[in-house]
Amino acid sequence: MTDRDSEMGRILARCCRALTARQLADRFFGGSLSGFDRSRQRLLRADWLQTWRVTVVPPPGRPQRLIHWQPGDRCPRLGPIAYQLRSLPPQPLRTMTIITSTRRCRLVWAGRCRVRRLDQLGHDLAVASVYLRYHRRHPRLARCWESEDQFSAERRRFEKQADARIAVPGRPRLLIEWATRSYDTPRLAGLHEQAARQGEAYEIWGDVLS
Repeated sequence: MTDRDSEMGRILARCCRALTARQLADRFFGGSLSGFDRSRQRLLRADWLQTWRVTVVPPPGRPQRLIHWQPGDRCPRLGPIAYQLRSLPPQPLRTMTIITSTRRCRLVWAGRCRVRRLDQLGHDLAVASVYLRYHRRHPRLARCWESEDQFSAERRRFEKQADARIAVPGRPRLLIEWATRSYDTPRLAGLHEQAARQGEAYEIWGDVLS
């Protein structure tokens, strides 16, 4: 198994519930789907990754960071962000090849990432697109990325759990949230208040402001 194979397994075990074949080809094979397919076939035989064909909302090509807040900052203006999110048009579905980790891969990496609900798979792929942006632009931070499955046991009753977090030793944890049309001003305010109360930084990402 190559270092690249190992890294793809780590990402799908600990960081992302699923990735599309196109996302993996673009990140690790210079955009070559045929190059990725040769690797995929080897990893399928090794029981490292698994493949699905599903109809889903495709991930955004260029995810946009809408809010970056950290303790000590002013509360961001949430109304305009909610308005832009509400104005998003419905996204058409597409049939795509989805890649996930196997149980064997998760055991090797002490990972917990797996698809929980098919109707949330589009959301999972959108969060994964944010991870890949960090992986490309900020690889050191990406090594500290944890999917929500990795820290779900820490969630307290009535608390909203972030989609992911970046936990760098000695810094406030950075929560990552992917926002859709359903994120109105009160919902965004609730996320802000919880993060502020716990002394955590956060980012809201979405498919707007392009």
